[in-house]
Amino acid sequence: MDRNPFSDLEAVAAMPGLEELADVFSDFLQDGRGSRAEWVSMLVFLAGRWAIGSANTCSSTFMATPVWDYLRESAARVGRELSVAPPTFDKLRHLREATGEGFADALAEAVAEVAVPLAQSMGLLDPAVSSPWHRPAPGRVIYGDGTVFTALSDVSVDHNGEVQGSRAVRSPRLAHRFEGKGGPREQTGLPIAMVGCHGRQRWQRVILGLQLFRDANEIGASLGLFDQIIAQAGGGVSHVVYDRLMSGSHIRRLMKTGVLPVVAMPEAAKNHAHVNLPVELQRAGYSSAGVREKRKGKGARRRSADKTAPKARLKIHQLQLVTHQVGSRACVHELWAMDGAVVAVIPGDQPSINATYVECVDLRWEHRIDGWHPIGRLRVPCSAGALDVEIDFAADRKGRNQRKEPFALADWVRPVNESTPYSDRVEGLRSDSESVFSWLKAMLPRERASSLNPSHFLLDLVGAVLLNNAVAWDVHVAQHTACAQHEHKLISRRRLRAVA
Repeated sequence: MDRNPFSDLEAVAAMPGLEELADVFSDFLQDGRGSRAEWVSMLVFLAGRWAIGSANTCSSTFMATPVWDYLRESAARVGRELSVAPPTFDKLRHLREATGEGFADALAEAVAEVAVPLAQSMGLLDPAVSSPWHRPAPGRVIYGDGTVFTALSDVSVDHNGEVQGSRAVRSPRLAHRFEGKGGPREQTGLPIAMVGCHGRQRWQRVILGLQLFRDANEIGASLGLFDQIIAQAGGGVSHVVYDRLMSGSHIRRLMKTGVLPVVAMPEAAKNHAHVNLPVELQRAGYSSAGVREKRKGKGARRRSADKTAPKARLKIHQLQLVTHQVGSRACVHELWAMDGAVVAVIPGDQPSINATYVECVDLRWEHRIDGWHPIGRLRVPCSAGALDVEIDFAADRKGRNQRKEPFALADWVRPVNESTPYSDRVEGLRSDSESVFSWLKAMLPRERASSLNPSHFLLDLVGAVLLNNAVAWDVHVAQHTACAQHEHKLISRRRLRAVA
């Protein structure tokens, strides 16, 4: 029995957390208009816009069919009251006018406060679940990404203030646009950062937070979401997965909160020290060195590289000399960072692709004044006897330039890198964020934002989050609908067959 829009909405009407989100309405409706039942009903309507196909179709369905009565019955089974009269698109418009600016951002910020407990109710983000540093439990890994949704209208205003792309002089359909992380030459529209987790079972994705960033700072928006979710989870997050936009300073910041970031190393620039990676070892989608382009009146700027190009050059940096006594002589090894891992070479040599890999055999956490530090124990191979050295992955490194913020060692060395066993499976969890964005864009007419107003579109996206999370809760926690009960039987049968 496949899921259907009405079963999904049954789950939304009964899912936990709607009352907490409805409380945000009261902060912006100071005149006392409306009731909690009406606000909860409007949240169901926001999810219905995605389940049924459009806000107008959802409004018509609720008014002209018995669906709203079914949803009220679904809510009543968990002791929740929905409004007698169904929510409509007109009511949504009036609500947006009454709440004004800031409401959608506040509601989106409140998403994590209800999404994290919901994820924990299905066994995700559970601090009691073991999640070794080198082989993390999928349910304790969170991931994030950003994308730019195409604006609803192509009409724009040029630098002279003249409307372009519309013959309507008085009231053109002008959509607000913001720069994504790649700047205006790459893409403008409505940039959204999103964070989620996935337990690697069907329907077990939970969207934990989202934000519309208006300052082209995707990584800043994502880090804010990570901080909120890590704190909310209370030790339930062990690893964070992100793309190469996350630099060493960002990685160091997250490590000091007690989590391990898993971020692929960027490609080395041609004019920097590097090791060429043989073609047979290159993987598509890893090039990130970027290209420089000239802009009129301004200097060169870097834009994103081709995401399908392989990484051909590995970054290398000299770390330190380590010595141990072998009989009457000192045995010296030179340690280098290569593509996030540590390798050992004969002093005076530069590493090659065949350099000796130095394995991190253990990792412990130390709490210091500035936060948590992951301390790795690395075993340097030696014919005269292995040598163990320690490295603080959250440490600073010395740079040639004087800066207010010191350089992070994580720009060179990372605890979980491509040489770490299981790292590819952990990095693969991030692809689910791209799946979320693909799903959202496919649900939108012509894959464009659903509103000219960015805040209105963000409000719509909150509805999509509720729809996604309600299905996960229905299948893996409550079995509130007939579809979820059927799915639960299938899951139970699969487990029995696996045991047998």
